[in-house]
Amino acid sequence: MEKKIDGIVALLTAGTRPTSASAEPTPPPPGTVTDDSIRSNDSSEKFSPAETLVDDLSPSALSPGSSSDFRRDVIQRGILTISEAESLIQSFQAFEANFPFVLLPSNLSLEELRTQRPILLLAILATTSQANQRLSFLLERELRETLSVKVIFEAEKSLDLLQGLIVYLAWYHFHFHPDRQQIYQLVQLAIAMAVDLGLTKPPRKSKSKQTTIDLLEVADSEMTDRYEPVDDDEGMRAFVGCYYVSSCLSLALRRPNNLKFSSHVEECCEVLAESGRSPFDSFLKHYVRIQRLAEEVSSTFGYEESEGSYALGLSQLDYSHKTFQSKLHSLKESLPLQALSMVSIMSAFYHTKVYIHEIGLHVRDDPVYSDPSRSSVTQMNMLLGCLDAAKAFLDYHLSLPLIENRNGTIMQATRLTYTTIVLSKIAAGVNGLSLDVNTLQETANLGYYLDSLANRMGELVSRTPSGEEQKDMFWHFRYVFQKMKLRSEHIIKRLHATPALAKSVLSPPEATPYQDQDFQMQDDLSGELDLDYFLTSDPAFYASIMPGWPTSTQSYAIET
Repeated sequence: MEKKIDGIVALLTAGTRPTSASAEPTPPPPGTVTDDSIRSNDSSEKFSPAETLVDDLSPSALSPGSSSDFRRDVIQRGILTISEAESLIQSFQAFEANFPFVLLPSNLSLEELRTQRPILLLAILATTSQANQRLSFLLERELRETLSVKVIFEAEKSLDLLQGLIVYLAWYHFHFHPDRQQIYQLVQLAIAMAVDLGLTKPPRKSKSKQTTIDLLEVADSEMTDRYEPVDDDEGMRAFVGCYYVSSCLSLALRRPNNLKFSSHVEECCEVLAESGRSPFDSFLKHYVRIQRLAEEVSSTFGYEESEGSYALGLSQLDYSHKTFQSKLHSLKESLPLQALSMVSIMSAFYHTKVYIHEIGLHVRDDPVYSDPSRSSVTQMNMLLGCLDAAKAFLDYHLSLPLIENRNGTIMQATRLTYTTIVLSKIAAGVNGLSLDVNTLQETANLGYYLDSLANRMGELVSRTPSGEEQKDMFWHFRYVFQKMKLRSEHIIKRLHATPALAKSVLSPPEATPYQDQDFQMQDDLSGELDLDYFLTSDPAFYASIMPGWPTSTQSYAIET
C-alpha cells in the first residue's frame, strides 16, 4: 500500500515539473476552456478592437506604425497643420448660416475641440477642405473610419458623434460617389443615435408626476442616463437638425422617414428661440414648418408610394392642391424680414412650391376622374403652376452669389436636381392637354437652364495651385448637366420629328439608343422624381456619366 501511495505522489510531482525548452506542450482542442484562458479573461487588460484592427483602419496614405496611430488625431499625424485646421474652422462660419442646427461653440479653442469634440471637428475639417481634394478625401476617409470604430466597435453614444454625423450628412454631396453612397443608411444611424441619447423625448417628469406609462420607461431611461450627458441647447439643436435632415433626404429619396414631425420638435424650436443664445435659433421653427408642409404634401399625394396613390377624387385633389398653396403663402407671410434673405429657408420655400404642383404630372389617366375635360383643365393649371414654380426656383439659385452655391447643403443640391428633372419632364410634353408642345418647350426654356447650371458649376470647380481643375463635386455636377442637355435635346428633336411620340412623360415612347460621340442613352424622361432617378433610372445615361467618377477610392486618393 505504501509503495502504491509513493508511486502516485511521484506521478503527481512529475506532472507539476516544468518541461524542457525543447518539449512543446500539446495544444488543447479548439473551444477547450483552460486555466490559462480563464486567467486571461480575468486580466485587467481588456481587449480593444480598435487597437487590434488599427493597422487595417489607418489610411494607406499615412504611416500606420503602432496601434497608437489611430488614437492620434489628424494634426498629430501630420495630415494638416494647426494653422490649416484653424483656417478651416474659421471658414465654417460661412457654412453655419445654411445649416444652423450644429453651431461651433465660440468659447472652444482648437485644442479643446480636439479633446472634447474630435468627431465634430473632423466632420467640419472634411467639409471645409473642398478646395484641396486630396486633403478632403483623406479627412473624409478618416472620419468614416473613426465613425466605424466609435459606433460599431466601441459602441459609443455621444453628442459629439451625433453632431459629427449631422454635419457630414448636411454636406454629404461634397463626398458623393454613386456606387458607394450611404445617405439613407447614415440618416438612420443618426436617428438611432438621437434616440439612444434620449433627445427624441421631452425631459422626464419628476417622480411625483410620473404616470404608469412613464414608469414603464424607467429601464430605458436608465440606459440613456449612462451615456454622455447632453447640453440642453446643443442637444435640442442636434435633435431638430436630425429631424430636418431625415425628413428632407427621405422625401428626396422617396423613402420612409423614420423621424417624423412631433410636438417635441416644435417645442425644442420654441425653447431655443426664447433662449436667444444664438441669433439663428429664432429661425429654426421656419425651417421646420416649411418641411412639415412638404411632409403633408407627400403624404396626401402619395409621393412616397412606388406608383403613387393618387386616389383622391378630383374635387378633393383640387381642394388639397389649393389648400397647400394657401398654407405655403401663409408661411412665407409669417417669415421675418431677415429670413427672406436666408438662402436655406428660401430654397426650401421655392422647392415646396414645386413639390405642391408636381401632382399635375401624375393626374392624367387616373380611373377616378370620370370627367376627362375637367381633369384636363385641372391638370393643365397644376402643370403650368409647376412650370412657373420650377423656373422660379432655378432663377433664384442662378441669381445667388457663388459663395452661396459653394456652401450650400445637400438639401439644396437635391432640390436643384429634383427641380431640373421636373422641368425636363414638362419640356417633354404631356399628352391629352390642350397645350402646344412647341410653346411648352419654349416656355420651359430647358436648354437655357441646363447651360446656365453647367456654367455656374464650372465657375465653382476648385483648381490646383497650377490652375488645373480638380474633379470635385461641382466638376461632376457640370458634367451631369452637360449630359442632361444632350439627352434632352435628342428627345425633343425626336418629338418634333415624330409628333405621334409626344406621349405623356409618364408613358414614354419606346426607348431607342442615341449614339453620341461620348455615350449612348435612352430617349426616355420617365421615372420617379427622386434623387436615385437623377443618376440611375436610365442605365445608359448612368453609364455615360460614370467615367467622371473614379472607380475606386485609391484612384481618387491620388488625384489632385
